[in-house]
Parts: sequence; structure tokens; C-alpha cells
Amino acid sequence: MSETPAAAPQQSKTRQVVVLVVFLAVVAACFGGIFYATRNASANAEVGDCMEETGGYNIEVIECGEPAAKYKVVGRVEDKLKGDADEACDPFDRVDSVYWEGEEGEEGLVLCLGLNR
Repeated sequence: MSETPAAAPQQSKTRQVVVLVVFLAVVAACFGGIFYATRNASANAEVGDCMEETGGYNIEVIECGEPAAKYKVVGRVEDKLKGDADEACDPFDRVDSVYWEGEEGEEGLVLCLGLNR
């Protein structure tokens, strides 16, 4: 007479499913929070986006119809040193301001900004 292995208790599988669902919910919440916190970051700006000065040397993407939308991105150049930022915007028309973002001494992002007219 052969013995059949005992079936795993149903409670153990239910617990695994609950733990997996909770884990996935936490991961999704983390990614959602990161997206929400960075969605208006200047690093995400594309040509045609409007920008708001948020104090100091900081800018954020906002809707172009907003009263605070002072600038519009007319050019975006990657991998430029801070000292090369002004020169990076030379090929673009209507540049009223240049914004550089990155680590000092390393290459960063240049946004060429025109007035939002």
C-alpha cells in the first residue's frame, strides 16, 4: 500500500497570495509616488513644455495656460558641462534664458528657454 503525500494546507496558499498581493501593492505605490513627485521635474521637460520658476535656480513643468508659465522650452541638449550651456543654445531661436541641471564638474542637461508668449 502506497502512501499519498498530504496536501498542503489551504491556509498556507492563501497566506502566500495575500503576502504577494500586499507586496505588489507596496511596489506599485512606491512607483506611483516616484512618478507623482517627479512628473513636473525639469529633467522631464521636452521642447514645447512650459516652465515655472519655483524659487532660486529651480524650474518645473506646468501647463502653458497657467499665469506662472514664464518660459517655454525651445531646445533641449543632453551631456553638456555647465560652462558650455550658453553655447549649447546657440542653434535655437528666441532663447531668453538658459537652464543647466547636473552635478558640478560633470555633464548635464541644458534647457534653452524662450518667453512663453
